[in-house]
Amino acid sequence: MGISPKIYTLLLFSVFYILYASPVFAATLSVSPSSGAFKVGDSFSVSIVVASPAEAMNAVEGVLSFPGDKLQVISVSKSGSIINLWAQEPSFSNDGTVSFEGVALNPGFTGASGKILQITFKVKSAGSATLAFSSGSVLANDGKGTNILTGLPRAEFTLSSPAERSSVSPGSASSLSGSSSSVAEIQSPTHPDQAKWYRDNSPEFSWTLPAGALEVRTIISESPRATPSIRYAPPITEKTVEDLPDGTFYFLLQVRTSSGWGSVTRFQVNIDQTPPEKFRIKFPHGTVSLNPQPVILFNATDKASGVDHYEVKVGDGGPRRTSASVDANPYALDKLEPGSYTVFVSAFDRAENVTSAEENFEIVGIEPPKVTSYNEELTVGDILRVRGTTYPNADVEVIVSQGGAMVVTDGINSNSLGDFSVLVSKRLWVGQYTFTVRVTNAEGARSPETKPYAVTVRLHFFSDAVTFIVNYFLIALSLLIGIAIIAAAGIWSWFKLLSLTRTMRKESEEASLVLHQSFKVLRGDVDAHIRKLRKVRASRALTSEELEFLERFSGDLAEAEHIIAKEVADTSPARKNGKVKPK
Repeated sequence: MGISPKIYTLLLFSVFYILYASPVFAATLSVSPSSGAFKVGDSFSVSIVVASPAEAMNAVEGVLSFPGDKLQVISVSKSGSIINLWAQEPSFSNDGTVSFEGVALNPGFTGASGKILQITFKVKSAGSATLAFSSGSVLANDGKGTNILTGLPRAEFTLSSPAERSSVSPGSASSLSGSSSSVAEIQSPTHPDQAKWYRDNSPEFSWTLPAGALEVRTIISESPRATPSIRYAPPITEKTVEDLPDGTFYFLLQVRTSSGWGSVTRFQVNIDQTPPEKFRIKFPHGTVSLNPQPVILFNATDKASGVDHYEVKVGDGGPRRTSASVDANPYALDKLEPGSYTVFVSAFDRAENVTSAEENFEIVGIEPPKVTSYNEELTVGDILRVRGTTYPNADVEVIVSQGGAMVVTDGINSNSLGDFSVLVSKRLWVGQYTFTVRVTNAEGARSPETKPYAVTVRLHFFSDAVTFIVNYFLIALSLLIGIAIIAAAGIWSWFKLLSLTRTMRKESEEASLVLHQSFKVLRGDVDAHIRKLRKVRASRALTSEELEFLERFSGDLAEAEHIIAKEVADTSPARKNGKVKPK
């Protein structure tokens, strides 16, 4: 019997719907490993991973919940993450949540296990710990933001106290079944720390057998819940597992006694022999820049243990260590002088494997300042002043050196016209010095230093002392000569005055004698005339006018003689000393 056209059409439509109309793509968000057993005080790490094997995803977000009374988050690492851009930086609260939200840039991620985060927990108390997503989404890289998340599986961990040897030994054992008296504690001399990553891929394990041990069985597996299957009878007490690939493995051990098989003991080892993947250093503003502190970008990934830290070094300088949190973030180098440089970045994973990258770049300097004047010679105690011109409102620095070693630096801001005048604060001692000048403009660009300018500082003590002595000697000599001249002039004047006094005294005495003689003559003449008048009076009577003249003239003459005699006596030194008496 043939198929009717209607049934055939229906079947064809159904197949078309299944193949094309219904999305077959799916993604899950999970915790890896999803189980384990640890004791109080232990630390262990889990990763949040996304699985999207059939379709590329480009965004993920979620909130992972954990029991805050049993577990404590020690750290959250983005190392090795498929996420390139974080819309919300990963954060955690030890009340019991870890949150994240990020984007895997185009073309997104396709695969069975894409690492989002790594979380390191510390066990606080015994019990059962469930790690579950309280919310989450995985968006397809389809331009529509389709949520393709179909599963949020949980992770279960068994936590025990140190005394509970049946559940957890120092080797992070978990209990399956059997007698607790048949448990052996595992140790590893080559990989002692279960939370640490190692490059050695041949770990050694050892243990102490319980009393009455008849047989052991072991296995090394990527699953913490694998069942030991390799049997050793009589039992062995150590084993080396060689050439393990990169990843996290569990060595599982079980011991049989007369009571039966004991509990399974586990010991975790983390192997990473592969260095981080090659990466490039990028200069977002170009490899040639005026900025003395250029910004670089770098981002290394490591599929196994994840990038732990970076070391950044410029030229021959020492490396600067920085945490892996600078992934894909701008990283500012130290301030550099104008010139050509090479920057080296080394990425270290958690097993100390390293991958390095390098890039050349150049810092271009602006024009150096122009020095217009300065003191070429100074005396000890003088201040060095440097004047010049440069860019307006720029930071000018003067560097004074002696014999190649810097002595002092001083600076000032240029004015709005670009002029500057720097006074060097340090007083320079005797010697030869040089100074250079450089400038940093308002945008942070720096100039190279100017050519060296020479400055000589002298000590003028002796020459100044000689000059002082000579100058003051000349002044003193001049004063002495002046005093001598004045004294000589005074002596000469004194003797001249004495001579003049003698001359005047002699002339005065002579004048006095002449005057007396003249008055005698005049007196004789007057007396003769008076006698004549008196004789006339005997013969005739004198008129009243003649009598009045005669009396007045006689009186006036006597008075005049008296006055002249007195004045001559006053002006005559001999007369004053009593040597000459009036006649």
